[in-house]
Amino acid sequence: MVKKLFVFLSAILISFQSVAFAAINIETRTGTLRLTLPDGSVQDIADTDPLPVIPDGAVIEVLSGIISVVVTGNDSVNLLAGGQSVVVGGGSTVNVSFEPTGAVILECAAGQVSVLAEDGSVAELTEGDQIRAMAGSTPEVLRGEVSYTDASGQTSNLTAEAQAETYNPPVVLNANTLDLNIQNEETAADTSPVTP
Repeated sequence: MVKKLFVFLSAILISFQSVAFAAINIETRTGTLRLTLPDGSVQDIADTDPLPVIPDGAVIEVLSGIISVVVTGNDSVNLLAGGQSVVVGGGSTVNVSFEPTGAVILECAAGQVSVLAEDGSVAELTEGDQIRAMAGSTPEVLRGEVSYTDASGQTSNLTAEAQAETYNPPVVLNANTLDLNIQNEETAADTSPVTP
């Protein structure tokens, strides 16, 4: 009896250790995820459901909402979002969110991630880089400098600075220079230069 209890408690302890030291962690999430394990089994996980242990080589598909994935050690995970496939390796953190337009905002918070589009193009993000990606178009760099290889194999560096040069900020009105004397038909005097 003691031996069975010892085996049972050891099994529980080992399972808690694997959860506590998991190399693939989801730190923030809203919405629904689809998790495909290396053995091919698939789980849909609502934001209120508990997360299972995510093994090396798993695929996490973001169906809606936002997610922050942290990978440590030598593990890796493939993250699918809005027609983009994000390869997240050890030492990397990626944040993903959806916009109402269907675009996906991808931010490399630590390490390096590769973003593969459906057309075969690849964007390489390093720590601090952020892009807006939409299926079928070149990603828009929101922050940093991104190495981008299009589907034909041509490589270029995309920067947020180049896009910022064409940005026209909104006009801010200064209340001190505005004429605040508003007249209507009843209070306005006829000041027209027309003479009869």
